[in-house]
Amino acid sequence: MPYPSKTNAEAIRRAAVSLLERKGEAGLSVRAVASALGVVPNALYHHYAGRDALLAAVADEGARRVLAVVRRAVSAVD
Repeated sequence: MPYPSKTNAEAIRRAAVSLLERKGEAGLSVRAVASALGVVPNALYHHYAGRDALLAAVADEGARRVLAVVRRAVSAVD
């Protein structure tokens, strides 16, 4: 079984969320996320074109999770 890469899209998003929680949007950068993962910034560009794309991916993932919770709550009421 291959060793999971610390620069897969999910790991990058998790690191970005952690930075956002600790430092806010101003603290989020490709360089900061790469540093948190222990990789060079260029390693992230395979998955995200830049900071804005990474921020959009974090927002999209958050929206998907909220929608899933709402759907479960609505189906429990029906």
